[in-house]
Amino acid sequence: MRTNLSRSWQKEKHTTEVDVVQRTRNAMGSGDDDDDSRVDARAEEQQTAGGARRTATEKDSDIQPPWEEESEDEEESAALGFVLVPEDEGADEAHRTVTVYENERYNALSRQWSSGALLPTDRRTFSNESGKRSWRELADVEAELAGVHWTWVEPSWKREAYEYAGDFGKRAFSGRETAGRFDFVRRRRITRRAKLCLIPGLSRCPRVDPAAEDAVLAKVRETLTTASLLTGDDVEDDAFVANAVEALDDLLEFLHLSGGGFGFGPTDADAGTAFTADLSRFLAAYTKKYGRRGLFGGADASATTSSTARRTERRDRLERLGAFRGARCAARAAVRRYDGSQGRGACDGRHFLDRDANCRLRSVACPNCGARVSRRGAREHDDSCDRKKVPCKACGSPCERRLTTIHRARDCPKRTVRCPFGCAQNITADQLAAHHDAATPGHSLLLLQRANDANERLKEHDDRLVDLEKRIVQAIDFSRNAEARLAEAATSIAAVKADLQAEIRAAADSTAKATTKQHKADLAKHTTAITALQKAVRALERTVGSLNRGHDSQESR
Repeated sequence: MRTNLSRSWQKEKHTTEVDVVQRTRNAMGSGDDDDDSRVDARAEEQQTAGGARRTATEKDSDIQPPWEEESEDEEESAALGFVLVPEDEGADEAHRTVTVYENERYNALSRQWSSGALLPTDRRTFSNESGKRSWRELADVEAELAGVHWTWVEPSWKREAYEYAGDFGKRAFSGRETAGRFDFVRRRRITRRAKLCLIPGLSRCPRVDPAAEDAVLAKVRETLTTASLLTGDDVEDDAFVANAVEALDDLLEFLHLSGGGFGFGPTDADAGTAFTADLSRFLAAYTKKYGRRGLFGGADASATTSSTARRTERRDRLERLGAFRGARCAARAAVRRYDGSQGRGACDGRHFLDRDANCRLRSVACPNCGARVSRRGAREHDDSCDRKKVPCKACGSPCERRLTTIHRARDCPKRTVRCPFGCAQNITADQLAAHHDAATPGHSLLLLQRANDANERLKEHDDRLVDLEKRIVQAIDFSRNAEARLAEAATSIAAVKADLQAEIRAAADSTAKATTKQHKADLAKHTTAITALQKAVRALERTVGSLNRGHDSQESR
């Protein structure tokens, strides 16, 4: 039945595009000329894409569309215990709040606050919290921070109360809403919400396979992390978010995801390979764009090969700052874009506004682990769910699939065990008690033999213990003798030390005495010489005096 339905679906797909447009118009109402032109353009786009898809899908008639007239998947998932998950109407939308600060300075001449009074060294009229990024006009803020594919949800910016400070310092603002005598600057926070939506309308079923969405989302997040590493290590949080939004916009443009199209991308079976290859080409282009700044402290050209710790730290920081808010939208758009003729990871919108219509991609929750899967993937997940209780192949008792190995090794009553009494029989655990009852005589003999062996080993241990005791006594005697010898040696050493010290003192005394005697003899000798010299000097003085007196007497005559 599924094969026939698939063939008829493939055959009639192209011819039903006009009916599709009509049903869309009826569901949306009459509308205006813009809506009609948009629907007509949409039909032409689908007709063009349908012709390319028919060539690929006609090769395999067993391909199943993601919707069915009958409810086999619904009945199967319900029989397995899967329950419907409430639809997330905002799954294809992402919201974020753009925050900037409006700065002003007090003009002492006009006694008014205005942005025109800002000094050349001040931040400009609009800036981030730290002031490292600033803009003169609000239009510049909207152009740089809004993102290419983001639209404003709110019509205007919301402005909060001013807070005052003496200057634009790092920690100058403390939240004071009243100006003081020494407050010359003020600022206020202004916010505006933006939305990213990659679905142009609700005329088609937007569902994608949860498994495909999660797999693609992981790749998109990893790609954005690498792009963030390429743009540098700026410490500003808002700079991280702005760079991530820019990288996401570039990725959407590079992969042609901004159109929100439901058409299929590659026509080969391995759509995941094509998506991975395009991500690699995007990173290569991003590396070429930002890698040159690595010489000036900006981007790191080797960011694609960064360490796991660095990538994990950057990914956690981006997650904490909410920089991945648009990643899910991009992932869902990528699933639709790279759906592939064999994969069918996204609904092709056949049932249009009748979104339930037994859509095989309707999300259901696993009753065992709570994982979110599609209806068509319920059976596959149920066959591999680790939390599901499956009967043990040996005993038939229910056990979680992840615990089957432990159950068979420890708790299964049909596991093979060995008799604890040492007989050579291998029996199941539930038959162990019966085996004990039936083999009691044999077990008794085994126990008696073990007791005899134990007695023999005990005797051997006793003999070894006696021998060890003798050796211990000998060791103690030897230790005592050694201690006595050490005491004698210590006494001898002390006596020798005393003798040496006495000899040293005697030698020192004799040397001192001899030295003192010699010094006294030398002193006496020198004293005698000095006395003789003194006498000679006195005699010489008397002689000179007599000569002087004789000379004086001659002169007087």
